[in-house]
Amino acid sequence: MNKLTKGAIAASAALVLLLAGGGTLAYWNDTADLDGANITAGNLQLTQSSAA
Repeated sequence: MNKLTKGAIAASAALVLLLAGGGTLAYWNDTADLDGANITAGNLQLTQSSAA
């Protein structure tokens, strides 16, 4: 493979990763208004108990 082909493949891969990352960011930053809904945030604490 020559340098131009390798560069094109690398640029294509970078573009795919950039678009995929942008889609993931949009998914996690989505907002919606809900009427009558309550959202509670807090900490979940898990403990390990011994098996009897």
